[in-house]
Amino acid sequence: QVPDSIPPDITSTYTGDCSGTQTPDNCYANTWGLDLTIQDPQSGLLQIKAEPNQLLFDEEFIVGSTYPLHGHITMSCCLTKVSLTVRDSSGNAYSKVYDINAVSLSQGELAAVILGAILLIIIIICVIIGIVYCIRKKKTVNYYVN
Repeated sequence: QVPDSIPPDITSTYTGDCSGTQTPDNCYANTWGLDLTIQDPQSGLLQIKAEPNQLLFDEEFIVGSTYPLHGHITMSCCLTKVSLTVRDSSGNAYSKVYDINAVSLSQGELAAVILGAILLIIIIICVIIGIVYCIRKKKTVNYYVN
């Protein structure tokens, strides 16, 4: 058997939104979560630990399995962090802390924000050019009238 020195792979997607709900008065009103795919195709998965323990799997977790394992974590917005540690049968581990407060924009969302800002700048420039044109036209008309 080939030695395995590569840690397990975790693919994650955030779900939910906690913006504006992170005070003790209203944080229980909303939830956030993670959709996870965990896999170790070499030696197989040995242990998956989430803290706090809110991890639910779509299928049965079998020690040593090399197939992708799908799971979900759902948390109240009062709990903004989840720590996940995955270990394979060769002892390789991967740990990550997921924080809903640190979620950054995806590439598509970032592109949309940048495009919106560029369009806003173009509109402002067009309005300024229009105002300058109208002022110059009015001055030209006034010169002919006098």
